[in-house]
Parts: sequence; structure tokens; C-alpha cells
Amino acid sequence: MPALRLVSELALMAVLALGLNRFVPPPWRSRGVFLLKAYLTLRVLGLIFLHETDGVTILSLLGEHLSGISLGSFVVFCFYAMSLKLVGIAASIARWVLMLRGQQVELPVRHIVGAFFIGRFLGTFLPSTLGLDGYKLYDASRFSGRTIEVSAATIVEKLLGSSAIFGTFLIALPLGIAGFPAYAKLIATVGIPIALTPLMIVGLVLFWPGPRLIRWVLARVPLPTLRGSLSRIADGASAYTDRKGLLLAAWGLSLVQHFTTAAMYVPAARALGVPASDSPFWVVTFASSIQILATVLSPFTIAGEGIRELAQGLLLQNQMSFGLAAASGLIGFLVAELPTLFGVIPWFLRRDSYRPGYCRVDGAQVDYAAARHAATRLGAAAASDEADPAPTEPIDALGRRLRTGAGFGLAGGVYAGLWIGFAEAAYLAAIGKLGGDAQVFWTAPLAYSALFGCAGLAGGSVLGALPFPRAILERWVSAVSFTACLVPYGLVATLFFLYRDVYGEQLPGAPVLLGLIAGSGVVALALLGGVAALAGGPVGRGVRAPWALGFAALWIAASAGLATALGPQPAAPAAARPIASQLRAAPNVLLISIDTLRADVLPLYGSDRIETPALAALAADGGTVFEAAFAQASWTKPSMATLLTSLYPSSHGATLKPSRLPDSVVTLAEAFREFGYSTGGIVTNINLAPSFNFQQGFDEYRYLTPDYLFGVSDSSSRLLLYELARRVAGHLRGGVRPGDAYQPGEAVNREARAWLDRHQDERFFLLLHYMEPHDPYFRHPDRGDAIGRALVPDPDPALRDEMFESYLAEVAHLDRLLGELFDDLRRRGIYDRSLIAVTSDHGEEFRDHGGWWHGRTLYDEQLAVPLLIKWPRDGRVRPPVRSEQVRLLDVMPTLLSAAGARLPAGIQGRPLNDAPDRERVVYAEENHEGNVLEAIRGGGWKLIRANPGNPRGLDPAELYELSTDADEIRNLAGTETEREADLSDSLRALARDAAATAHEESFAEIGDAECRRLQALGYVEDCD
Repeated sequence: MPALRLVSELALMAVLALGLNRFVPPPWRSRGVFLLKAYLTLRVLGLIFLHETDGVTILSLLGEHLSGISLGSFVVFCFYAMSLKLVGIAASIARWVLMLRGQQVELPVRHIVGAFFIGRFLGTFLPSTLGLDGYKLYDASRFSGRTIEVSAATIVEKLLGSSAIFGTFLIALPLGIAGFPAYAKLIATVGIPIALTPLMIVGLVLFWPGPRLIRWVLARVPLPTLRGSLSRIADGASAYTDRKGLLLAAWGLSLVQHFTTAAMYVPAARALGVPASDSPFWVVTFASSIQILATVLSPFTIAGEGIRELAQGLLLQNQMSFGLAAASGLIGFLVAELPTLFGVIPWFLRRDSYRPGYCRVDGAQVDYAAARHAATRLGAAAASDEADPAPTEPIDALGRRLRTGAGFGLAGGVYAGLWIGFAEAAYLAAIGKLGGDAQVFWTAPLAYSALFGCAGLAGGSVLGALPFPRAILERWVSAVSFTACLVPYGLVATLFFLYRDVYGEQLPGAPVLLGLIAGSGVVALALLGGVAALAGGPVGRGVRAPWALGFAALWIAASAGLATALGPQPAAPAAARPIASQLRAAPNVLLISIDTLRADVLPLYGSDRIETPALAALAADGGTVFEAAFAQASWTKPSMATLLTSLYPSSHGATLKPSRLPDSVVTLAEAFREFGYSTGGIVTNINLAPSFNFQQGFDEYRYLTPDYLFGVSDSSSRLLLYELARRVAGHLRGGVRPGDAYQPGEAVNREARAWLDRHQDERFFLLLHYMEPHDPYFRHPDRGDAIGRALVPDPDPALRDEMFESYLAEVAHLDRLLGELFDDLRRRGIYDRSLIAVTSDHGEEFRDHGGWWHGRTLYDEQLAVPLLIKWPRDGRVRPPVRSEQVRLLDVMPTLLSAAGARLPAGIQGRPLNDAPDRERVVYAEENHEGNVLEAIRGGGWKLIRANPGNPRGLDPAELYELSTDADEIRNLAGTETEREADLSDSLRALARDAAATAHEESFAEIGDAECRRLQALGYVEDCD
């Protein structure tokens, strides 16, 4: 497998790097490491640009694309990119001038510019620390003799520069986040506190307590042999605390440097022919700020090459192709480095005898020879200035240090994971979001302890590689591991739960954010000191790996027992119910609802696009096709509630996303059960889940949840870690499968057969709800790729035909599944004596009125649904076709009266077994995603009213003469005033009657799992 080979290759390189650092002396050690980095750089670039898609490499595709680009346009945009980079370079030079002046060191600006370009030239081939930063430090130190002070200036400059990267992220975030709609709230919730943290730390260290805080930290740093030098550097850093204006100016210049560097990738993308619509300034700048941070934090390749292109490609692949995005990162780097190559000129011109025009320290010109001598004696000076030398402790060999650090790091991470898992599981239990089980009580500590144990193992190994005495490793590694795992994740999780559960999916205010960050800092310091003290005391053995792993095993085992005790016991299948005497002649009733099925795509309604032999055979077996059936709403919850209660949406009240079916309504299942029927329901749409109370009246009701990753259950899927893992797994796996959004029809048939095995000898009512052809629309027969609202909220209109063909393929596929179901009924000998009703909850729009999907309009493409009823073979002759208007409202009384059951009081539909009613009008209503709509259809006319300013942009009134304008194109509102007034009066009367019989609204608490399922089907934009 390519992935396994790559992992093995990286592991081998890591081993080689460790071997070089351990066994190879300088200078061959650094040369070997450089060669490894060069290999890794080329390898990563090869993986990116030689990756094949449909047998064609990205490099080949780029070559074809670039062949059509104007050379003049390419050069102009590259010049723009270079200009932005030069602005950033100028800001960086000005910042260095300020930093030196803050240490009372003055050098000519011309000299600093030359030194800067020499450093940039060297930095092209070396990491920044050894290139630009290293040369600047060397240059200023040898001429001033103030190595410690120049080192302090470099450290403070790096602090300001690093924090400015996060500042760039925050500046670009408000407008740039629009390029990441699926992850916008997650990025904001996680990214803002992470970006604010370094800004606050830098501010606290440099702008507030200054020397006291720095010295307090240094006194607790486990580096006694370096404390003297660090104290002098701290003195240098604290020199800026009285020069707040200089620091602010330097930070502002850092912000200019990094913002222009991020913005540089906009013209870099335009140079490659990416149009402005696909490379918006703020989106590219925002993504590039993240890419810059990834490059800075990944010192594994030369100058960040490969990492830069990979990050840019992944971040911007939804704006432009992955290949173009990666290439824009490469072009941006090359353009940025081009002017710095001129640094080779001053590098050759500055001989050993070169001296700047002046170098003043504390206002006085230095003696260059004395300065150079002072710079070379840094080590001796640092040793002589050590105020309180500590006794030297023996240091173990590297291999033993690695084992020691890894063990203590593992222990700290495991303990942190146990506490995080327990806290999150307890929180979910406290707010009533465990779902249908309590598995999370053991999966949470298991998952988190495994994750953070591995993180602690890696971090401990790194710390073990440093030359620390064993006593320091024993005290501090577990403390650092525990704190580094617990505090950052705890902060992010706290913000996430506040955002989701307390602030109604809004970010907390700045005071709360700052308070949490400050509190996290206090907790981190307390944990560092506390755990270190414990590790050095009597309980120190407990922070060793074997004890930690044993404790974790006991904890997880006890938690598993707790989960078993707290979790609900599986419900036993309903007992067999003998057929009552009054039901001997009654039919079995099977109600099949096909989600999102337009009537006009079926051959039964005149379409020739596909064949549906199963439905055709059902109609031929004594069935009636109702040619003009209409839903009372255009999305699932209110429409299915109407189907099952024979009440208008405003009467049953289940009209909003969090609405639940009120207990006070009488459902079709309740009426059948009262009459003596066994009742069962199998559904796959989250809107029909028991959390929304649609199980009323069913002896057995199964909501088939989408597939969970990693074998977890409902409660475990509510963990923040699961959500992050799900997204990563989905990205790595690629594509989408039916189980990601809903259980496919095959699963419904499987559950239906199992239910019939238990109840086929009873008189039963069975509801089956199939999700096909609801989006995402899967291609057939391969169902590994799809287009859906959650994936592409607003598709390109050019995709209309492709999407519609996939939709039709889904309908044809479902017909085959229905054929299998009907064949199974025949084999059981219950097909003929069963009443089978097939309908849909609503239709779907394919740009019929300029939009997509459903739930936002009341045009006929969303309201016109199929209705086919196959009657039981009882000797009665029914018409094969009925053309009058009928409603989903009428299905419940039709099925009950056909079985001889009593109709519940208060229902608003009428049985269709009676003589046709040509005067029956259709009333529909909607309150969904800000669109408040109502419509009336009768007498060959249709009136639609919409709330002003609705998000869909519908006119307040639309009037259509259906006999001449069946597609509802010509709006006659305002011209046919008398007809409009009559329909308006009827509309108001129907609305009054529906409201007068309204049940009290009831709302469900939507948990994470429910929200994610709604999101997968496009009903919710974001659950983060």
C-alpha cells in the first residue's frame, strides 16, 4: 500500500536522523541532516505534483493549463507578488533596525539592508534560524560585541514575528472564512482562542510584568546550567519594557511583513490563470496565513518546500484545483526568493576587512577589534557571570534518556486522557445528551488516553533527547506532558461546549474568551508545579508508564461496568398479537413513503426518462393512481406529520427544525393500534427519529441511524474527538457513501423482512420510509460518489443535467428495491390481501424556478407527489386513475376507512374511498429557514404568498393560471385582482381554521448526533 510505504519511509528517515545526531560528529552531522532534508523536500514535491488522477499526473495537468496562459499576464502578476513581498521585506528590515536600537545598538541602514539580503540568500538554502536569523545575529554581534543583547533582540523579534502570524490570521478571518463554509464555525471556535493565546502571552511577557515574570519563569525552568545566560537574555528582553512604543511599532511592522507575505499568494494564483472569482483576496490571504504557520512549524524540509505546497493545496482545493493551489504556493515562494538571490552580491563584496560606516553602542562608536573579541568570548563570559552555579548532575546516555522521557511522557498523556474522557462523558450525561446508550463512559477515557498517551510518548521522547539529568526528567516530563495535553484541549473543548450548548451557536464575548485563556494559563502553571512536586514525592512511582497503564485499564474496565448499568436495556420485540374477530376481513396495511420523489419523473405520471416496473405492476394489480396529489409542506417533518395525523402543519405544530410531534395528536399508528392492529415503523430520515416523537402509536419503531465510524454508538458519537476524527477520516477516505448520510433502501428492506418474520401472521400496519432519491444523489451502480446539499449548497447550474440524471438513477434503483419487497410479500402469501399505499413527502427542484433542493418554495415541483394505492383483492372494482386534486392530508382517513377503523376526531382530511370531490382545494404552508409561505390551489388557479424579505427572494404574492401555465412561470398577481382576492379570502379562512385547532407546540433538544444527521441531509448548515 502506498500509505504504508510512505509511513515506513518516514520512519526510516527519522531513524537515520537520530543516528546522525547520535553517532556522527560535526560537520558531517549537519551535512547528513541537510541531505536528508533535501531528499524529503524532493519526495514531498514529487508526491504532490506526480500524483495521478485518472492516470494523469498533476504536473501534466498543470502543464496543459499553463500552456494556455498569457506570458504577459503571468509576468505582470508575478511582479505584483514580488512587490508585495518587497514591502514585507522592507517592514522586516525596519523592524530589525528598531530592535537593535532598543538595545542601544545603531548600525547604518544600508549595512543592515545588505546583511538582511545576505541572510535571506543563505536562508534560501538553510532553515530560517541558521540563515536569515543566524546571519543577522552574527553580523550585529561581531560589530557591536553585544552578543547577549543582540540575541535578546533576536528572541524578542521572533516573539513579535510569530505572534504577528496569528494577528494576520485574525485580521483575514472575518472575510476569509467565507471560503470554508462547512468548517467556518469550527475554525472560528478553535482558531480564535488559539490565535489569541500567543498574542496574550507575548503581550504579558513584553508589555506588562517584564523582568519579574521572566525571572519567575526562569527560576522554574529546569536548566540550571543555562540559567545564567538566559538571565542575561531576559535582561536584554526586559530592556524593551520601558519602550512600549518601540515594541508596538515593531509588532506593527511584523504584521505588515506577514500580511503582505500571505497576500502575495493572491497574485501568485492569478499568475497561473486562476480567475478572481476562484481566488478571492481575503480567502486566499486567510488560507495563506495558516499555510505560513504550517511552514514555520515544519522544519523537516529545506525552506519549508513541499510543506508549503501541500498546505496551500489542501486549504484552497475547494476554491481552485489542488494542483493549481499547490502550484500557487510554489510560484509564490520562487517569486519571493528571486530578489533575495541578489544577496549573493554583498556576500561576495564584504571581505573579512569590511567594516560598516559606524556602529554605536550606548551612543558611542565601538572599537571593532575589541567588539569582535568580546563576541568570541561569549561562552567564557557567560560562565564567569553565573551567579549561583548548580552542582553538575550525571546525564544518562541518549538511549536511556529517550526511554525515560518516553515513559514519563506516556504516563502524563494517559492520565490527561483519562481525566478529559471522564469530564466530557460526565458533561454529556449532566446535560442529558447521552443519546440511546452510555457507551461513552468507557470509550471516552479509552480514546483520549490512547490519543494523548501517544502524544505524550512522542513529546517525552523529544524531551529525553535533550541533555537533562534523570532527576529533572522524572520530575518534569510527566508534568509537561500532562499539562500540554490537558490544558489546550480542555480550553478548546470548553469553548466548543459553550458555543454549542450555552451561547446558542454563537461565540462567547471577548471578556469570556480572555477570561478562559487567562484561567487556562493559571491552571497550566498550577498543574506544572503540582504534578512536578508529586512526581518528585512519595507518589512519584504512579507517574511511571506501567502504573499509568495499569490504572487506565482499571479505570476503563470500571467505566464499562458503569456504562452497562446506566445504559438502557434493549427493548424486547412486541409480543405476537392474535387477529381479533373484527379484523378477520380487514387488510394488512403497508404505507411506503419515498423521500423527495417528484411525481412527474415516474412513467405512471407520463415520464419516459426511466422505467419503474415495480410501481407499474403495483398499479396494475388493482391499484389506483391519483394523478393530482399534493403535499401540505415541502420538507419532511411537517409533511410526514400531516401524512400521519391528517392535520395541517399549523395544526399539528411540527413545522420547525427543533419541533417535535405533540403528544396530544392522534397518529395513524395510534388509530390502527386502538383498532387491534400490530404497528411497526422503519424510517431512515433523522426528522422522523424518536427524538421528534414520530414513534407515537408504534409497537416497534426503528430509526436506522447513519453508519458510525470506528464501531462507536450514539453516545460516543457526541464526543468532540469523534467529530474531529470523523472529518479527518472523511477527508482521507474521499467520496461519500449512503451510510454517511442515511441508511440505504437495502437496509430498510432488510429490517422490513425481519419485522414481517415476526408479524406476518398478525393483522398489521407497517410504515416504511425510504430515503432514495433524497440528496446526496448517488451515481449507479457505483455509489461511491455523489452530489448533495451538504457537500455543495449552491451547485453550478451547469451541473443540473448531471444531477437530474443521478436523481433519476436513484428513483430507478429504489423501484428495484420495491420490487424485491413486493416479491417477498408474495412469497409470504400476504400481498393480495394487503393494502399498499406508495407516496412521497415532497418533491425536489432542479432549477425549475432558479433554485435547488426543497423546503424553500411551494411550487408544484416540490408539492406534487405520487400517490398510488393498491387495494386488497376483495372483489371490489376501483378506478385505475383518479384525476381530481387530493392531498396527503387525505391518506390517513383513506387507510383507516379501508380497514374499517374509526376515524379520530378533529382530523382535517377526507377519505378517498368516497366519490371524487372536484371542489377539494389544496392548502400548503411552510416556515423553514426564514421562508414563511402559504399557498392555495383550486379551480385551476394557484396563489402563493411569501413573507417580505424572505431569504429565497420570492415575491410577496404569486398567482398562476394552471390550465395555461402548469409550470408556474407567468405571475399574474396584480393583474387578475378579482381572482386574487377570492383566493386570498379562501387562503385566510383555511389558515384561520388550521390555527384554531392548533395543538400546543413541542420542541426537541437537538443533540450533536441529530444535528450532524440533519447537516448531512442539508437541513442544517453547520453544527460546530
